[in-house]
Amino acid sequence: MRDTLLGGGSANPGGTVLVSADGFTLVVEVSVRPVKWSLGNGPQILSIGGYSILTSVSANGNTVAGFDSPSFGSDDLQAFRWEDSGQVFMLDSIQPGVSTVATVISADGRVISGNGLPCR
Repeated sequence: MRDTLLGGGSANPGGTVLVSADGFTLVVEVSVRPVKWSLGNGPQILSIGGYSILTSVSANGNTVAGFDSPSFGSDDLQAFRWEDSGQVFMLDSIQPGVSTVATVISADGRVISGNGLPCR
């Protein structure tokens, strides 16, 4: 394994690396920021805010899911859905005091599944 230069930084060692099923999109953590690189479009920083953990990418690479924390080490987590248009949807919990964590995304990117964790 060797560092890959994407978007002005190196992919974080041990960080998340996601590849779309069609093989045309790569989503990685670069200098503690999620970056999406797709064939023909080059690198694009996913502007989500806070500290983001990537968990899943749709089959065509147009949608990325994960969860975000306002500060490093915080238990206050919120799931997100990032679309190719640049829109970010923060996914709320159905129960107050519970953080949301997106874990998987459907092939077409329309359905996200995850779980909730009690906030401390």
